[in-house]
Amino acid sequence: MPHPANLRIDFTGRDASSVSGADENRAITAFLATIAAYGADPTTADTAYREQWAEFEDETAMYGPALAWIAASGAAARAVVEGWAEPDRSEVRCEPHWG
Repeated sequence: MPHPANLRIDFTGRDASSVSGADENRAITAFLATIAAYGADPTTADTAYREQWAEFEDETAMYGPALAWIAASGAAARAVVEGWAEPDRSEVRCEPHWG
């Protein structure tokens, strides 16, 4: 899947250096599919997440399109380690950036 020019996912954590191009593609695909499944678009979800983070500083209080961003971030994190020898023991976090 071609990467949208305005989507970047930063990978952090102990195993971040093990992330390959194929892993990144899976993460991006999962991220975008989850945003779409919520009926949102990345720009709206990103804006809602940023605004609500500034207001609440806590994801548990968020609502609406911000929830799509949270779910998509989780889907990307799961997808990046899919197929790894020990995905449950891997430590990779995904921080998506849009815009």
